[in-house]
Amino acid sequence: MDLGVMALEDIYLMSFILLTSWVILFFARVNFCFIHIMLAVLTLSFIGVFLYGYPNLRPSIVFGIGMNIFSLGVFSAKHIFLRSSKRINIPKLNISTFSQKKEALVLLSFSIPVIIGASLLFVLGGIPLLSSEGNISRFTVSDGLGVPTRLLKFGLPFLLIISAVYWLGINNPKKIFKTVFLILLSSIAIGFILLGNKGAFLVIVELLIAILTTLIIQRRIKKKVFMIVSALAALGIYISILITKQILNVETGEATQIILERMTAIAGMGFYEIVEYYTPLQGFQLGLGQWNSFLDFLSTLRLYPRGEVTFLGLELAHAVLGVPLGVHAFIFPITITPFGDFYYDFGVVGVIFGAFILGFLSFYLYYKTLLTVKPIKKAFLIFLQFELMSYSSKGSLFGLINNEILSVMLIMLMYIIYRNIVLEILTSVGKKNYKTNNIKYYSARNFYIDSD
Repeated sequence: MDLGVMALEDIYLMSFILLTSWVILFFARVNFCFIHIMLAVLTLSFIGVFLYGYPNLRPSIVFGIGMNIFSLGVFSAKHIFLRSSKRINIPKLNISTFSQKKEALVLLSFSIPVIIGASLLFVLGGIPLLSSEGNISRFTVSDGLGVPTRLLKFGLPFLLIISAVYWLGINNPKKIFKTVFLILLSSIAIGFILLGNKGAFLVIVELLIAILTTLIIQRRIKKKVFMIVSALAALGIYISILITKQILNVETGEATQIILERMTAIAGMGFYEIVEYYTPLQGFQLGLGQWNSFLDFLSTLRLYPRGEVTFLGLELAHAVLGVPLGVHAFIFPITITPFGDFYYDFGVVGVIFGAFILGFLSFYLYYKTLLTVKPIKKAFLIFLQFELMSYSSKGSLFGLINNEILSVMLIMLMYIIYRNIVLEILTSVGKKNYKTNNIKYYSARNFYIDSD
């Protein structure tokens, strides 16, 4: 889109809508956290809807209304939950040195098999980054090897968050937690790069934002965190460009253009097509827009037979390309954004109510995460923050729950069971050693007395 052919009043209107959403969030006075990243991602999609659909402004206006209502939802939640004070009194986790050693042993011994399992993705399926068809194989390899993929994309990030909670969230932490954190972070970075994920480092930046802005609360340190995250984001974009060059075999300029289009026009294309093409064709679904995704969710739980079930983003891609859903063909899914979910079901009213609920729940999640003192629960809530950042770009709510949140819940359950077993063994051994040492000490003392 050539900016020179745009009317100035249209640019001013879009700028006003965009600025208003950020002003509302600013006056909510929420510390820098994942909510700001969600609005930043929505901003890129808003620009994409505008560029993709111009001169048709209706979809971008509807999207802009959703952004403003989202910020209003955050504003409302902040003043409801913190109406009596401006600052949150955040509790610090207290774990004894002996308990830290046991928790570190559990975390390290559980992480090693997960790292090995994730590496099997490349042993069994090859390395998409080095493939001549890497742009396709990064999807086919992941789809063909479900367990290793889930360990890489969801298991390792969840364990990374747990290690961060112990390292940054407790008083006087053991250095082993920092070591485990760095090992897991390196494993995730290497795995995502080898997978050929063009947004690998941007995903890692989102993950670090959820971790650091929740666990590091001092004002001065938060400024450093903001600077570090900004530097990592710039590095992430640069590395994404390098991966795009390798995967698509293009020059730097073309790779940069592809990344920028992916972050804007392509990100907004799904919402535009939902508003102008798919909804007029299908009609408002009145809550049934996610039905196929919900069936896929039930099939994962073995409550519905597996079949040709899919999610809204893939349905839209098939419809736009004119390929029936039953035809087996590789098609890239379209990111529809959360507002695409809401509009497909209830139109503009759905965008208004859905955006408000999304903003309200986002702040409530941030608020509850800060107040939670149980490490594993805190880690899961931080992961949900990470998932909401992903949802702000992708949409397809039940597809997200099915593919990502359920996977993490299963890994978390396995970790809890494993942790309880190991801690029970360590506690039993400790009690046995304690009793044995006491008996030896008592016998030696009696012998000494008798021989005297």
